[in-house]
Amino acid sequence: MQRRRVLVPRNKADAINDIEQNLHEYWVNWANAPETKIRVVSGPTGKYLRTDRDTTSRNNLDDLPDC
Repeated sequence: MQRRRVLVPRNKADAINDIEQNLHEYWVNWANAPETKIRVVSGPTGKYLRTDRDTTSRNNLDDLPDC
C-alpha cells in the first residue's frame, strides 16, 4: 500500500479520532532511522498519541503543541 504524505493542521483529539476510526495513519519521520507509526494508547488520564521508537513510558508526543 502506498502512503500519501499530506501535511495539514490537526489537533491531538482529531488525530486520535482519525486513527481509531481508520480514517488516517500518522507517522514520524526520523533523520537516521525508519519512520515510526503513531498509535493511540489509553492511559490513566485518557487517550494519547504514542510511538514505540524509544523505551520510555513518558508521553513525548502529548508534549507537542497541536500542529
